[in-house]
Amino acid sequence: MTDDLITGLSKLSGLFVISRNSTFTYKGKPVKVREVAEDLGVRYVLEGSVRRSGDRVRVNAQLIDAVSGFHLWAEKYDGPLTDIFVLQDKVVGQIVTALAVNLTSAESAQEELAETAVPQAYDALLQGWEHYRRQTPDDYAKAVSFFEKAIELDPNYGRAYAGLARVYWNVYDFGWDAHLGIEYQTIDRAKQSLAKALEQPTSTAHAVSADMLVAQGRNDEALAEINRAIALAPNDAGSYRGRAWVLTALGRAEEAENDARLAIRLDPSYHSNLLALGRALFYQKRYEEAAEIFERAVSRLPDYEFAYHNLAATYGHLGRIEEAEAAIKKYNDIRAKTTGDPLTLQHVETFWGGGWYDFDKTYLRQFVEGLRKAGVPVGATVKTAAVDYRDLVSKSAGTFDVEGAVKIDAAGAKALFDRGAVFIDARGSGPYRRGHVQNATNLHPDVNLTEEALSKRLRPDEEVVFYCGGVDCPLSANASAKAGATPKSITSPRAIRRGRTPVIRSTSLRTSPSHPENDDLLYC
Repeated sequence: MTDDLITGLSKLSGLFVISRNSTFTYKGKPVKVREVAEDLGVRYVLEGSVRRSGDRVRVNAQLIDAVSGFHLWAEKYDGPLTDIFVLQDKVVGQIVTALAVNLTSAESAQEELAETAVPQAYDALLQGWEHYRRQTPDDYAKAVSFFEKAIELDPNYGRAYAGLARVYWNVYDFGWDAHLGIEYQTIDRAKQSLAKALEQPTSTAHAVSADMLVAQGRNDEALAEINRAIALAPNDAGSYRGRAWVLTALGRAEEAENDARLAIRLDPSYHSNLLALGRALFYQKRYEEAAEIFERAVSRLPDYEFAYHNLAATYGHLGRIEEAEAAIKKYNDIRAKTTGDPLTLQHVETFWGGGWYDFDKTYLRQFVEGLRKAGVPVGATVKTAAVDYRDLVSKSAGTFDVEGAVKIDAAGAKALFDRGAVFIDARGSGPYRRGHVQNATNLHPDVNLTEEALSKRLRPDEEVVFYCGGVDCPLSANASAKAGATPKSITSPRAIRRGRTPVIRSTSLRTSPSHPENDDLLYC
């Protein structure tokens, strides 16, 4: 009930509503209304309780003016569980009236639309969001279960599909797919869930779409999507945080700062809002302010690795080298549990500069320089023949092409495997340990793919296939481009210059690689 009241009230342009993440920090605690109002910077506080007995529900609610301490109104509502949405609408309507908000006809119509007519589906959805917000792999697995239950009860429940899309995308983005037992499946599941969610668009659906687009380097499209999310829910802190990220990628840090501060205003307790603000300050070269913000973010979520490389770069620019080294160590320790690979400058340049993302080039150089000052190593290097291998890789709609590469399908890969072609796994050491093509060598382009490593593994005129983790993965494209840019004493016209093979998505291939049976394209 509380969650949906916040969601419903947040859609009203006349109200400024603090998000659920921050309001729930007071749940079950003996706090005074005035203290809550001061902490969150609001005038009015809604408090109440919900009791459920069998199929009956009782809602007690009161709205308090924290300045005067007066009760603006207090009401008790009773009804059957099957009419829970009617009760909700009554409570929202009373609050709106008490605060003298003038609804537009569009907002009134929007509030009358029920997202589902199945209370049990709604209940499962809310339990799913509860686990999602805890942001741990185990809770994400539970969130998936509840969202799937909601969809089973109501197959047209758009908000439940949006919840699934959000969880699957975050699992993919955080590298938690192996922990959930769905390695190389999450990106496809996220896309499928998002497609269903967009049939009945919600703010969450558009926000997830924006996250996916910016990760593909499609920044302008991402900005349009996040603006749609904000239009649907003008009080959603997550959407403003998302727009701050997109604006930063576009090189517009001053505008990003405004959105990040608004996200914090709406949800002052959430660590990701602090990261958004820290990045906006960093790219304005306000390093002292950025360091303070990143430190606060780290204190709230100490095991989130991406806070640490931001902090390290900031310390690097400030000359606080010992603290920078400690931040880098913390980042590497956390990453060792997932990809298994340490941070390198080369990884940052390729990841943020055209691997997955397409970050503003000036900002990217600033970030890399901070990490260089902090002591982050360059990474694997290969002598090139008057060309930067990254210039050989191009991207369109999130997938990669390599100049001069030969694209093959799974059957072609199987044929190459059978006749003894060399397979090089361009993924991190963690995924490689969990499963790889038989006899494949693990050479990550940013960590250990060097001229020396290639010369030890390849003979002249030998065929070679580079692969990684799916059609969205740039690692094997970069690896094969890098190999193709090495001196001709290692490679030859027959050795394939560069590419990417998502063949590992087949479970049978990971365990019995002589049978790559899937339809994904491979680049070799």
